[in-house]
Amino acid sequence: MPVNGGTQDTTVTITYTKIPEPQDGEQIISYQDKDGHIIHTQTVTGKQGADVSFTPEVPANWQPVNDVPTKVKIDGSTTVILIEPQTKPVEDQKTITRTIIEHLPNGKDQITKQSVTLKMTGTKNLVTGEITDAKWTSGKFDEFTPEAVPGYTPSQAKVASEAVTSATKDQTVDITYTAKDQSINVIYRDGNQFIKQVPLTGKTGETVDVNLDVPANYHVVNTPAKTYTFKADGNQDIIVELAHNTEKVTDSKTITRTINVTSPDGQVTTTKQTVTMTRTRIKDLVTSTTTWDGWSTGSWDEFDVSAILGYTPSQAKVASETVTSDTKDQTINISYTPNSINPTNPTNPTNPTNPANESNHANGTG
Repeated sequence: MPVNGGTQDTTVTITYTKIPEPQDGEQIISYQDKDGHIIHTQTVTGKQGADVSFTPEVPANWQPVNDVPTKVKIDGSTTVILIEPQTKPVEDQKTITRTIIEHLPNGKDQITKQSVTLKMTGTKNLVTGEITDAKWTSGKFDEFTPEAVPGYTPSQAKVASEAVTSATKDQTVDITYTAKDQSINVIYRDGNQFIKQVPLTGKTGETVDVNLDVPANYHVVNTPAKTYTFKADGNQDIIVELAHNTEKVTDSKTITRTINVTSPDGQVTTTKQTVTMTRTRIKDLVTSTTTWDGWSTGSWDEFDVSAILGYTPSQAKVASETVTSDTKDQTINISYTPNSINPTNPTNPTNPTNPANESNHANGTG
């Protein structure tokens, strides 16, 4: 205060007040993420109002967002330290496979594997393990052409090329083979003449029955196979050789030679000589033409005329004769003529003392 000539004497009394002893206190250090979630707490103790040094307890795999204090004033409140998960760059890879199985007609499986390996770079959250900013490479499965099997058709002509990404899953493609339709003809021929043909159908590798359909009035003269197995290629027609059916009819006729022998007493003795000839008629049932075989032949036997004493037959015998289809029926009449009587010089007299009796004997009266 200023002092001058008019200033009065002043007395100032000074008293002392005892300062209280500081009390023990604590300060809560709260480690929180950006969303205010408490991750960890730490208690620091000391005298109220005092600045106390401490060692921060940042949780494992976390890191402070800002600088972390190493001293804190003990005032009974909570000190918040903002923290965030630690991260680190990571790399990874995976292989994606497309398996193509060809089920071949021979019963075997042919397997082709197409594999694509993809690589990834990203950032891994060491708290959650989550990977962010993942960047995968890409690739592709090449186009695949199934094996060509003659006589068979694959279930798909190609397996298309396909882009492969990290979202692509392993695949299995099954390819089956279907036997192709096959056909030949069963050709019916009469010599060099075509008669007809009938289709015979099946599939590659299939065995089918050959059921012949022989045209009317024909018969088969070769030996066609009873079954046929279709090949993938090069199948050949079946040739059936035919011949005409025929019908046989037998014809006959009898030719007779009648020999009438009239004895001196007028009695007639008849001898019939017969020859039966046959021929065969062959009718072609396809063309209806008829062909005759020649007639058979035969013969009439020689015929001896009986000798009668005192008489001479008109012929001593009838000669054997060949009989053909042109031969006609014949009648031969034979009679006897009395022999001349010469008493002076009789011929072969049997009773020279009584020639009359000889005459009577020759006439059948003796």
